[in-house]
Amino acid sequence: MEKEHMRKRKFLFLYLNTGNGHLTPARRLKESIERYYPEEDFHIDLVHGFAQSQHIARFWVETGYRVSSATNPAMYSFTYDVTQRRIPLYITKMLVSWRTTRYLYRLIKEKNYTDIVCFHFMLTPSVRRVIRRLERKINFTVVVTDPFSVHGAWFIEKDIDIVFFSEEVKKRASDAYGFPPKTLWRKQDIKIFPFILSSIFKPIDDYSELRKKLGLDPNKKMVLVAGGGEGLPNMMQLMAQFALQKFPYTIVAVCGRNKSAYTLLTNFAKIYPKMDIRALGYINNMHEYIQASDCVVTKAGASTVMEILACQKPIIFSTFIHGQELGNVQFVVRNKLGWFLRSPKAIHEKIDQLFSDAAYRKSIQENLKSISIPSDNRAISTYIVEEKRALS
Repeated sequence: MEKEHMRKRKFLFLYLNTGNGHLTPARRLKESIERYYPEEDFHIDLVHGFAQSQHIARFWVETGYRVSSATNPAMYSFTYDVTQRRIPLYITKMLVSWRTTRYLYRLIKEKNYTDIVCFHFMLTPSVRRVIRRLERKINFTVVVTDPFSVHGAWFIEKDIDIVFFSEEVKKRASDAYGFPPKTLWRKQDIKIFPFILSSIFKPIDDYSELRKKLGLDPNKKMVLVAGGGEGLPNMMQLMAQFALQKFPYTIVAVCGRNKSAYTLLTNFAKIYPKMDIRALGYINNMHEYIQASDCVVTKAGASTVMEILACQKPIIFSTFIHGQELGNVQFVVRNKLGWFLRSPKAIHEKIDQLFSDAAYRKSIQENLKSISIPSDNRAISTYIVEEKRALS
């Protein structure tokens, strides 16, 4: 027992590449822990939860998610809803867990991890099974990365310690999925912390110097159009509407890894030279463009929404993924922090109203200031490093 207690702590953070909503919080938490505990003698590994040889699982889960959510959202929504049901959920669990469990067993045994934090529900059953086989004390925590809408697969394993980002999701877990169970042999550790964000996402009082740094006119209103790593699906329809209405404001459009959208937008800017359009590919300073903006048109991914709200900028959603992102949209609209508008014409009209009506703009800004979205991860870092150690 004493030898077990003296083991050097080694953390394993597990993720899958299904959008940025799982990997980004994992990276942010790793960075925060290393910043808050620079003197601690431990190591944190950020590891993909599937083996390199799991080609089918990677294609089905990751590529399938990316392609279907971008090109066929109806099919993705259907799959999302079907896998909420018990039988499809357990079939999915068995198919994914088979080879994943073997891979994680070898990894965890070889590296001798003392703490595992899981950021994707598809990996939880395999990790739980590995810990049982090893018969070793390992601190295991599941971080539910969805702040408002939550899939039932997060709760298919009952014997887990868990972190939520809102009371709403905790209540949903209890009411809809019977989590936590009332008959578990031990008392579970269930925590609620603020959403995991980088500290660089914060409001600034004066963006004139930042605008100059980015090569933007500090005296013109600026709209940021962005949609995560793949860009916004309906970006070109929106640009066509802006051109039709002779849009007088600066437009910064971030296309991410979508090279075809970047090429189209670059050519579009040449056709309409009087429009102030800045086309960007994948960038590493998104926080600066959010801070320099007056409004953001985007998708409804959790990390994107929280980053924008942390910078206190109004949001216009032009699209969202049914089920998975519905709660994010409802939170923003319900608190009058932004709008969901599918039509490019409606988006243009809302931007025009926001920029031309000072009283309306002030009321939205007051709403944004009243919603506190902290970008300090100290509380969850303390929990993972100190409180979980005390539970060992």
